[in-house]
Amino acid sequence: MRKLVLIPSTFTGEKKDKKLRIFLISLVARALVNFGVHEIGVYYDPDPKFDSHGLGRFLVKVLKYLNTPPYLRKLAFPKERELEEIGAALPITAKYHINTERYVYVYVLKQGREKFIVSDGMSIFTVKTRKKIKNTRILVYDKVRRDFVEKWEAEEYVGYEVFYFNKTLDKLLEKLRNRNFYVIGTSRCGEDIRKAKILNENNVAVVFGSFARGLKEILGEGWREYFDVVVNTVPNQLLKTIRTEEAILYTLATLRYRNIV
Repeated sequence: MRKLVLIPSTFTGEKKDKKLRIFLISLVARALVNFGVHEIGVYYDPDPKFDSHGLGRFLVKVLKYLNTPPYLRKLAFPKERELEEIGAALPITAKYHINTERYVYVYVLKQGREKFIVSDGMSIFTVKTRKKIKNTRILVYDKVRRDFVEKWEAEEYVGYEVFYFNKTLDKLLEKLRNRNFYVIGTSRCGEDIRKAKILNENNVAVVFGSFARGLKEILGEGWREYFDVVVNTVPNQLLKTIRTEEAILYTLATLRYRNIV
């Protein structure tokens, strides 16, 4: 099963304090790991009130850092100004951060056509592969297969992949539908999740709006057509708005209860 979550680049837009931004991002990272999400996509939210691309790139960097096991962080993330306040993040203590018996995170030092020179933070070795590797230098190596492995292909949970989609959400949703993803939208305008018919599919994407704009406002007219189902995770909510980090926890917990994720 392949599980994907989508959030907007403006996720922390209204927060000026970098420590608070990092803290909020760490809440999301912990939720992703706890519910075994394989990928998180950050989509471009063209809200004119914010530097959406800048916010999105920062969000991606922090998510990648938090997912990367401590043994590889110094190599993969040499001292960077953007991560000066990373101590504000809640820690992630997960099996894949500690156990390297079968799967180990590696950093690509040099890349050839079918040959990679990598390091696991302790040693340097060569990996031969015919796999098409995405534009990333942090990979997961399977010691049994002696090859790289995608997060969703591993026989146990090994963390999440992060990507930034620099176009609007509608373009990304069209791509996902073409790749046979079952797309779940979240909105206060959606069906009561207790009554909604949600299918149990192999490839599932769960989509969230921002703190300022829901999916209806982000996508505009005909917004429901982009989804297989739109659910309201908190029917009869008493707060005026539900923040994205809250919605992620509520939604994944409910979908887990229903064996969807």
